[in-house]
Amino acid sequence: MKNNPFVYFTVFPLLCFSIVFSSLVYAGQSDGIKLASQGMFKEARIEFSKALEINREDSLSKGALGILDDFDSGRIKKECLLSLFKGLGLLTVNLPEQAIDEFKLAEKAAPGYPRTHNILGMAYTILGSFKEAEIQFKEAIELQPEYSQAYFNLGTFYQSQGKNTQALEYYEKALRLDQNSADTYMNIGYIYAGEGRYDKAISYFQKVSSLDPQRADAYYSLGMAYFMSDQYLKSRENFIKAKDVFQQKGDQEGVSNTDKYLDKFFELEGKWKAKK
Repeated sequence: MKNNPFVYFTVFPLLCFSIVFSSLVYAGQSDGIKLASQGMFKEARIEFSKALEINREDSLSKGALGILDDFDSGRIKKECLLSLFKGLGLLTVNLPEQAIDEFKLAEKAAPGYPRTHNILGMAYTILGSFKEAEIQFKEAIELQPEYSQAYFNLGTFYQSQGKNTQALEYYEKALRLDQNSADTYMNIGYIYAGEGRYDKAISYFQKVSSLDPQRADAYYSLGMAYFMSDQYLKSRENFIKAKDVFQQKGDQEGVSNTDKYLDKFFELEGKWKAKK
């Protein structure tokens, strides 16, 4: 009997919060945060836009541009904006407690601003203050019921706690507001795959690959899901696609992990030929 590799993805969403802020993938993100915290808003906007060109699912850059838009429209004051970006800068160097202090200053400068509560939720999650994180995400939603990213983040929070029913509830709410969120479909797929419901997981991973054909993790997850459901030809097909995208992006770790599964197919082919 094969062990379900997806059970390890129950901690994946929680890790995402840390990875996004402590190990930024795109230089545009860190450059944009630094520029914005120094009051160079036009230059920061350019960097965040560049980051989105590289990864259109980059929620950090989307959120940063949203904050800049709210400042331009007069929704928040400069003091709030500066504190938010200073806090984000502190999160990038893994200083969540100091970041929270800045975010609280932002809340004082612009009371009731939903983006502040959403970011506080992520900071408290990284810090391990889960009850406070849940409160902040819910506050963001109460302040702005159409705030899709807050629903997604609360869903991710619940998924990281192993509360899949609640996670699915908020993911579905997020999708009603943003039907093209590949990350939301991806996380729902992880939930179903972790429960061994591979047919449902496959449908969500396929949705991700249709939305973004350059999502190597979608092909990789499809490969694993098909493998676990004994659909070996489809599994190999998707692992090959995943490897191609990993190679295009220079992700050697992804290539190596994919090769482990492709090697299994060579072993299986050898056994089949031996039986003949």
